[in-house]
Amino acid sequence: MKKTLTGLFGGVLLAMALTSCGSETLKPEETKIEGDLSGAFTLVDEEYPINVDGDKASVTLKIKRTDITVPYLQDKVGALGKEADDEMMVQAGFGYKLYDTDGKEIDDVAAADNEAFKEVKQVLNLQPGEEGELTITFDKKLKAATVLLTTKAKILSSGPLEFVGSIGKYGVKNFEADFNFAKGEEKGKYQYVTSPAGAFLFFKGTNESYNLTSNQNSWKFSMTETNDAGGWCGSYEGTITLMRENEKSPYYYKMEGKFTNFRFDTYNFTISSKAIGSKTSAE
Repeated sequence: MKKTLTGLFGGVLLAMALTSCGSETLKPEETKIEGDLSGAFTLVDEEYPINVDGDKASVTLKIKRTDITVPYLQDKVGALGKEADDEMMVQAGFGYKLYDTDGKEIDDVAAADNEAFKEVKQVLNLQPGEEGELTITFDKKLKAATVLLTTKAKILSSGPLEFVGSIGKYGVKNFEADFNFAKGEEKGKYQYVTSPAGAFLFFKGTNESYNLTSNQNSWKFSMTETNDAGGWCGSYEGTITLMRENEKSPYYYKMEGKFTNFRFDTYNFTISSKAIGSKTSAE
């Protein structure tokens, strides 16, 4: 009889151990991290211990930076929902979804609601090949088994950039522009290739979001051009798009549209910025 009780008690302990094991660690649902920064980061594939403190559970995940490019400078990116001052070009962050042992989604936290701001900033600043940590929290009653990470990026401004291209058949030089998408305004100056030294034309205007496709950031803009004396010289209507040639090439901005000069002659223009982060970008 004693042996039977011991066996029963051992079975109960084993059942309890098996039950608790499912909630003691969290595994990736997928290592790929989706969203606006898709491909630039990956979740390291391992089992992560779940720490419980009161009613809350937390898990510290490892995230690795890949060689896929990102649309920001490291000193000009802030955590989404935290840093949005005029110095920031981009706000970005990580959201997460939790699933139970049956694969059912049990929690969905948007990137803007993830309050691990300091860790988010550190991960965003990783160099290719480096790893960082991101802690997520959830209700311990959820009994999460796997996690899926997502990313969100909000483009606040282009920052001051140098552009190259032409207006009609007329090439431009020293073309510097700064688009503030958060405020919906832009300004800049330029010269034609044939302009004498020091003779600049100035422009300023407004912009609004305009998505050409689901994976591009584009804005419509309207600008007025003036000379050194402040007199009207023409107007621009067009779009500016944040783009790259492939996933490993640097991001840049491309402006396209129509320019009308003071004689009311109209020309098509295509002007592209130097690569974001290029040493030739305008200071």
